[in-house]
Amino acid sequence: MADLSKLDQMPPELPALAKMYASHLHFMGDSAALIIAQSAKETGWWTSKLFREGKGLVGMQYARLEANRKYQTGKPVPLKYGVLHAGYLTYADSLRDRERLLRQLNEQARDAGRTDLVDNIWGLLAWKWAPPDPKYPENAQYVEHIQQIIRDYGLERFDTVHPPPRPDLNPTEPYRPTDPRDNYHALPGTNSDRPRPGLPYWLVGILLLLVAFLSGQAAGGGWMGVVIEVAKRAIQ
Repeated sequence: MADLSKLDQMPPELPALAKMYASHLHFMGDSAALIIAQSAKETGWWTSKLFREGKGLVGMQYARLEANRKYQTGKPVPLKYGVLHAGYLTYADSLRDRERLLRQLNEQARDAGRTDLVDNIWGLLAWKWAPPDPKYPENAQYVEHIQQIIRDYGLERFDTVHPPPRPDLNPTEPYRPTDPRDNYHALPGTNSDRPRPGLPYWLVGILLLLVAFLSGQAAGGGWMGVVIEVAKRAIQ
């Protein structure tokens, strides 16, 4: 019997993020259940070093090409075999990076004439996401393991009916709901709900003192005392 207590370690915001990003790739068979199961497998049920230090949800490696690091916003995390894995500032960034790679793999399959893999997320995962590799024995039966996790833990309950494509978009474009990083009050628990910081008062005071000093030097110090007094009051 599955140990359902493992799900207690799941980040509370993950189901909402999984539904959102699954809707981006729903046309190729993505689902919230798949994302949550993949995250559980890749992070050891949200206990791995990559998850703890880099908010990595799905085992993404650090991209070699700078153009592919758009969403790899955090510090890279070194793991076994000297391989660098991508780090992120938010879980949303991790799932954005997952989407970026899956879209690239889909185009590679199209260019290679692999019509059996185009718009087929399970095929893409088995083809290049987790190909057989002696360094990573966990890649064996990768897809089957994810599907088993979905069944054993009843993760289909996290799926949802996805809205149809918006009429104001080109029909060939996927439905794109609002991303949490575009709304600073979208999801609690992520960096997306934090307002952009302003300058702290102590820094403003130091800047005023510096201006006062330079102005005093230039003007011979005649009104320097007045400016310093204003700066002191700004600090208090």
